[in-house]
Parts: sequence; C-alpha cells; structure tokens
Amino acid sequence: LPHIHHETPFDDYKDQVLLPYKLSQNGPFIAQADVDGDYLTDIFIGGAAGQAGVMMRQEQDGAFTPTHQHAFLADAKYEDMEAVFFDLDGDGDLDLYVVSGSNEFPEGDLLLEDRMYINDGSGIFSRNRAALPDALRINGQCVEAFDIDRDDDMDLFVGGRLKSGSFPIPPSSAILVNENGILKERTQDLAPFLSNLGLVTDALSDDVDGDGDEDLLVVGEWMAPVVLINAQGKFTAKSLASPGVGIWWTVEKGDFDNDGDRDFILGNLGWNQKFSGEHPKLAVYAGDLDNNGDNDIVLTKKVGDKELPVRGRECFSEEMPFIATRFPTYDAFAKAPLTEILEKGQLKQGLHASINTLSSIYLRNDGGLQFTMSVLPEYLQTGPVKAFSAQDFNGDGNLDFIYFGNHFPVEVETARYDGLLHGISFGDGKGNFGASVFSSRENPMMGDYRDICVPRRLDTGFTLILTQNDGPVVQYLLPVH
Repeated sequence: LPHIHHETPFDDYKDQVLLPYKLSQNGPFIAQADVDGDYLTDIFIGGAAGQAGVMMRQEQDGAFTPTHQHAFLADAKYEDMEAVFFDLDGDGDLDLYVVSGSNEFPEGDLLLEDRMYINDGSGIFSRNRAALPDALRINGQCVEAFDIDRDDDMDLFVGGRLKSGSFPIPPSSAILVNENGILKERTQDLAPFLSNLGLVTDALSDDVDGDGDEDLLVVGEWMAPVVLINAQGKFTAKSLASPGVGIWWTVEKGDFDNDGDRDFILGNLGWNQKFSGEHPKLAVYAGDLDNNGDNDIVLTKKVGDKELPVRGRECFSEEMPFIATRFPTYDAFAKAPLTEILEKGQLKQGLHASINTLSSIYLRNDGGLQFTMSVLPEYLQTGPVKAFSAQDFNGDGNLDFIYFGNHFPVEVETARYDGLLHGISFGDGKGNFGASVFSSRENPMMGDYRDICVPRRLDTGFTLILTQNDGPVVQYLLPVH
C-alpha cells in the first residue's frame, strides 16, 4: 500500500532507565468500514506523532487510494492509537473515533485528547470537539463501541494504556455514553473501578454471561483478563483466574467450537524470551523505591529460591546510583538477591505484581462465566502476538485465525522480540487448532507488526492489510484453499 508509518524518535528510557521496552511505539492500528456508501470496505490507518492518519478508499479492483482529509492533516501532531467507526449522530453514515496516546506526552497534555470526526456521508471527515468531554486525556490504546444501555446507539469503552513516565502504575480507563450525539463520561456512575483497572491493551464486547446485554472482556499487561459484567448499564469486574496474569497484547472472539457462544483467543509475549519460557517467575516492583522523587521500576525473576533483578548493575545503577557504591563489582551485584539490593521496606512501599504465564491461549466459553483455557500451538509461542483476525479461511465451515506480532523496541540488555512465526491457525470446529506458517526463505515476512484487517475476499483469495511500527503497510493475498 502507498503508506509508510514513521515514528518520531523519542527516548523512553530517559525518565525510566529500567523500562523493559518502549511505550511510545505501540501503533499503528487499522479501522475498517464502508465510509462512502459504495458497499466496499475502506480503511483508516493511524499515524505517529507528526504524521497524519490516512483514510484509504477501496476501489472496485481491490486497490486502496488515499483520500485528502484536511481534519486529519490538522491533527497530525497527535499519536493515533486504535480507532473505531460508528454512527455517533444517527444520520446513517459512520463517524470515526480515534484514541490518542504515547509515552512521549506527559500526563494531562492536550495531545492526549481523543478525537471525534464526523462523516459528511461521502467519506470526508471533520472534527467535532463538542462531541467529547473537555477533560478526557486518558493516554489510551484501545476503544470498543457497543450499546451499553440498550438504547440503540453506540457507546464507548476507552482503555487506558499507561501513565507517562510512570510504568507500570495503572492509568484510568473510561466509559462514554452516547446522549443524542454527544459522548458523556459516565465512568464514576457506571464503573468506578476503571480508575485503576490496569495497563489495558485491548477489549472486546460480547454477551459473555448470556443475559442479553453486551459485556466486555478486557486484557492488558501485568494483569489477568477481566470481564466487565453489564447489569442494566452498570458494570462489575470479574477477574479470570484460569488464563493467569500475563503480558496480554490482544484478544479476538469467535465461536471456535461451534456451540453457539463466543470463545476467545488471547495474544501474549510468548516463550521466546529470557524470562524462563512457558512458565515464568517474573515480578515487577514500582514506585519511588530510592526516595528521590521519581518512579522506579525493578523487574525480577526467580532462580531457585532467590529473587534476582533482571537488569544488570550498569543500568540498575543509572536508575539508583547508590547501587554502584553498595556493590562495587558486577560479580557482587549478580550474586545478590533482591532483598540485599533493596530493603524490604523500600519494596513494600510501591506497586508489586507477578506474572505466571506468557503463553498465547484459547479460552473456551463454557457458559455461566466459566472458561476452559488451553495453550495455542507452538508456532504462536515464538514471539509476541499483537493481532488476530478470525474467519473461515479454508471454507470448511469452521473458524480459523491469522496472527501477527513481534516487538522490536526493547531495552539494551534484551534482544528484540522478532522471532514470531507469523501464520494461520486452522480450527477443526471443536476448539482445536493446527498452524501453518506464512514465512519462508523466499518471503520471511519479518516485521514489527501491530494490526491486521481483512477488508475483502476476492475469487483468488483474501486481502490482508498488515501495519508495521515505523515501517510500510503491507497488502498480502491469502490464497483460497
């Protein structure tokens, strides 16, 4: 496609030396819809800070042509995260909501305002500032449109991704209710626990509890998946224990076992990393651990019965200079358990979380808010899974899914996550999956992928659109089997 995502260089480690990976390179994402009424699916691809998002019109031959959108050009200074099309104003066409977020913008910055763009019916968009609350600056990543209150219009969940410079302290997420074409924040009334839900990366709406209204399944980093149960427009949170606490990047839904309800697939960091593979013993401590007024991060791993820091003496002492004096040699630091490096009182004064799985998984919906978890095939564990797309790709009547991912921008002591064997997983209709890898020596499909959409099926195959962070958007034809 004639579009390349260009990141603006930003040093995430300046304020948090021990950050495990950059949080300013989470996009770009794709939204798809027929925006001009020609019965073809068009796409919006978000831009990085300093680069406008782009609306691409699909032509009859399946090609995509960028359209001129003055409103997007005027807002190029924002960093676009997820976006969603829905009819805000009830005029029959689809408008566009775009989430703003990045670690490069401090808390409360005007560039953290989300944006609402109104469609004129022909696919040309203009920004409507009055449609959103003035003070809504979440630093988010995901958005899900669904009818919370069963009044036949679309409301929104906006997932908070981070607090700038304060990883992994949970940000706020929000509920926005559509009241006659104006989005009103109703978080405190409907879901007050969203003030510290977690580092949310993705969310999907579905009638998870089978009572006729739309609930939400929310995933994120350093948290267990959470079902937000909708009861007459108000929510309660149910954390799902069976998947475990992970670095959950994405979630997709579909009836993979053909029993009439929706199941879920969840993308995690995978096994190809330095944190003990499939069964990690990974923890994080965060807060002002050295009492100097800033937010520190300490990642640890268990080796035997010892809890040891993941990062080395050099980086650790940049964050906390007293370490160099307390441990004059690298050997002394490497052998010291965490309780000799930091006092127990220091560790207790901040946030503490532990991860017990890094596997990408299938969650079978057994009804009654009960789920059975199984690990997805090994190909999907070779790296971070950032995006799924579920369809019946081989025409056998059972749902399959495509998966892509990786994460290149990591700290200096960790090899970049570039090993995911991207591919397709074929379902048998009973909740079991095989996998076939797209990559080959001739076409390695290496990339730092962030999102997938499948806007069209042609006679010869499915059109896939893949976005890459700081790289070109790729159009790929998946042949019909």
